[in-house]
Amino acid sequence: MNKTVYVIIEMLVISVIPSIVFSQTYLVGVRFYIYGTVECGYCRFVKQLFTIVYGPSHVVFRDIHEGRYYEIFSKVFSLLNLGEEATPLIIIYSDDILEAVVVGAIPAFKNNVAITSIEDIITIWQDFLNSTYRERDVMVSVGSELRKVSYDKVAEVMYKMVLQEEDRIAVALYMAHIFSLFNDEPSFSKEYYSFDAVFNYSGVSYALQDIPEVVADLREMWGGSYIKPVSVNVSRSGGIIWVKGMFKLLKGNSTAEASLILGFTRVDGGLKIAKEKLEIS
Repeated sequence: MNKTVYVIIEMLVISVIPSIVFSQTYLVGVRFYIYGTVECGYCRFVKQLFTIVYGPSHVVFRDIHEGRYYEIFSKVFSLLNLGEEATPLIIIYSDDILEAVVVGAIPAFKNNVAITSIEDIITIWQDFLNSTYRERDVMVSVGSELRKVSYDKVAEVMYKMVLQEEDRIAVALYMAHIFSLFNDEPSFSKEYYSFDAVFNYSGVSYALQDIPEVVADLREMWGGSYIKPVSVNVSRSGGIIWVKGMFKLLKGNSTAEASLILGFTRVDGGLKIAKEKLEIS
């Protein structure tokens, strides 16, 4: 990275980023998985940049000082032939689709492009993201090199390394939430939800402040039930991790089938429920 770009990044007042410029991309549900360290200035820069432009739910930062994340970091460099290990490593998804991998704070750009301001950096990122939208393959950017990698050859392996951990966490939270709805232990808490969460029960939507009252009604009817999971499926859409499942409620001589859909959004340190839909029949 040239000296001018380095100075721009080091001296950037990140709060004045004109996000409207950067947000005009074709990708839907875009997420940035950043592998780096807190000591790395470029890592902090891209994390702040994407957080301000897209929001914290679209940015996942994984510190490679943690052994499991360094292992993934190293395997990605090997799998995609990225050369010498360097940070940040940015893996870009659009919902469940692997779109691009970038090594460094800025993707490759044309030699005749001058970088003199943060707006120039934003434009480069915008052009790059828009170019990935038109590609079937995975775009890979390392320094000034831009190339394509067959999606079919790397998508499954990358999913297991990058997304599978998140899926497992979402399913674990989903199962814990089912038990919290229908049993007194563990206790139910609004802390499970994002501030704008909506709970939909039997076609009626309830705002966050009303959810505990709805849960109390559910427990009056089905509290203490034996819960038997039938199926659980995980997917992503619009930047939300959706967990959809079916389960049976058994209480005395009563039996019911239930469908629960949870939509998780990302927050610092984990996941919170943004959308919830429950049907019992």
